[in-house]
Amino acid sequence: MKYNQILMKIFISFACFLMLAGCSSSSSIEPEITNFEECIQAGNPAMESYPRQCRANDKTFTEQIDQPVEKDILPTKKACTREYRPVCGRIEVQCIKAPCDPIKKTFPNRCVAENAQAMKIVDGSCDDIVKKPDLKICTMEYVPVCGKTEEGLKTFSNRCVAEGAGATSISDGDCMVKIKKDD
Repeated sequence: MKYNQILMKIFISFACFLMLAGCSSSSSIEPEITNFEECIQAGNPAMESYPRQCRANDKTFTEQIDQPVEKDILPTKKACTREYRPVCGRIEVQCIKAPCDPIKKTFPNRCVAENAQAMKIVDGSCDDIVKKPDLKICTMEYVPVCGKTEEGLKTFSNRCVAEGAGATSISDGDCMVKIKKDD
C-alpha cells in the first residue's frame, strides 16, 4: 500500500513538472511583427478604415498607401442627425451576369438616404408605399376618389395617390357616398 502511495506521489510530481516545463517552453515564441503586411499574414484581422489598420501584440500597424486618393473621387457625406423620419429610396445594385433592378430601402431620414446615394427619395417607409411602382410623388390635396384594390373598394385622398397604390376603376368621390347612393 505504501509502495502505491509513493508511486502516486512521484507520478503527480512528474506531471506537475511537465506542465510547468511546457508553459515556459521556448517553442511557443511568436515571430515579431513589424509592419501591416506581416500583421495580416499572421492571421490578424484588418480594421476596415482608410487606411486599413491591423493590431497585434498590443501594437497597431497602418497600411502604407502609395497613391493618395483624390478627394474628388470619394463621395462627400453630410453629418446626419439621429432623427427618425423614414424615407424610401432606390439603391442601384451591380450584378455580375445581368442588369439588376434597383432595390427599395427604408432609411431613417432623408440625410442618411442622400449619403447612401439613394435615388427617388420619398417620405414614408417602403412598406407603406410598396404598391407605388414608380414611387410617385403626390400632393396632399384632398379631392377624394374611389378606386378598386385587391382588398375591394377604397377611398383615396386624390387620384395620384390612388394610381400610386395601383388602384383601378378610379372615379371621383368617396366610396362610402357612392355605396349609399346606390342603395
